[in-house]
Amino acid sequence: MGVVLVAGATSALGQQVVQRLLAQGYQVRSLVPNLSQGQEILGGEADLIVADVTQPDTLTSKTLGSIDAILYCPDTALLSAGINAQSPTAFFDVQNLAQAAARVLSQPGENTLFDFTYPSANLKELWGAVDDVVMGGVSQSEVRLSDSSALFMGNVSTANSGGFASIRTRNFSSAIALGNYQGIKLRVKGDGNRYKFLLRTEEKWDGVAYSHSFDTVSNQWMDVEIPFSALVPVFRAKTVPNDGPIDPNRICSCQFMLSKFEYDGALNPQFTPGPFQLEIASVKAYGGPTLPQFVLFSVATSPQPDQSESDSTSFSEDEERVRSSGIPHTIIRLHQSTELTGDRSLETVSSKNIAELCVQVLAQPEACNRTFEKAVN
Repeated sequence: MGVVLVAGATSALGQQVVQRLLAQGYQVRSLVPNLSQGQEILGGEADLIVADVTQPDTLTSKTLGSIDAILYCPDTALLSAGINAQSPTAFFDVQNLAQAAARVLSQPGENTLFDFTYPSANLKELWGAVDDVVMGGVSQSEVRLSDSSALFMGNVSTANSGGFASIRTRNFSSAIALGNYQGIKLRVKGDGNRYKFLLRTEEKWDGVAYSHSFDTVSNQWMDVEIPFSALVPVFRAKTVPNDGPIDPNRICSCQFMLSKFEYDGALNPQFTPGPFQLEIASVKAYGGPTLPQFVLFSVATSPQPDQSESDSTSFSEDEERVRSSGIPHTIIRLHQSTELTGDRSLETVSSKNIAELCVQVLAQPEACNRTFEKAVN
């Protein structure tokens, strides 16, 4: 469920990249020149961001949100017969993109599950309230999406033997595999209450959940790291020790809760009935492998008779900008033909497989800070 920004999403290559990322379960944000063109070409599956990479002031943190990787797709079309290479002016300004990336990319080893700084339609549909009214209580809560966060807010009451309010996701369409990560990292601003974060590994609505309690400081942003090893199996606030540790490769849903109870009848020492508010910026997995966060497609043509090989590689400056940025990266250098001199050997692939290649390198630590050369037939 990592968040990937595709620059040049309306190019022929960009369209293929967007479709393959979506098919693999990534959250995709497509950078487009205007909304109508983006909707016409890409449809409604990916979030569309209207920005111009030649204008740095359009590449703000508010516009882009928090992302895990950026894919730069050439503005020149990958034609069925090969690559239509043009001058560097036909390409996005990689320097602007790299500078913007430095502000919005997650830390290496993190993977974004929910970015509430970017209120997409999917988030609104996925989260909803589950309060003690299901057991006769009168507490009420809701989740509100603002321009920069989600607000878990409402009123919690102990009347009618109640005392909890929560927001929870629907079951994911397929379980999320986080076995390569150490735990969950929350970016929150609370009100002094102690809250719970819960994960579920089964699709039962009222089954076992894995819970961790965390304290907040009133009106102060904080990062809360929850190792998977610290999650406690519970059923209706009672521990279930026989269930063993969580399987992080089977995450089916997430939940935030404010409850008067801790576990096994103990009371929440920070609980105060009445109005409450927890502001949530993001939910991420942390402690994973370092993966490529900037994938650059660079286009080079074969040397002409009166042209040296170095002259023909028009886009080496863009490659150098990415290398010098310090961002974990992968460069995929595409060649128009295989007619190269010397002992250089290129694997020839079809243009449709280039998009699949980018999806593969995003999940490969071994692809970090490497350059791959491909000849497109």
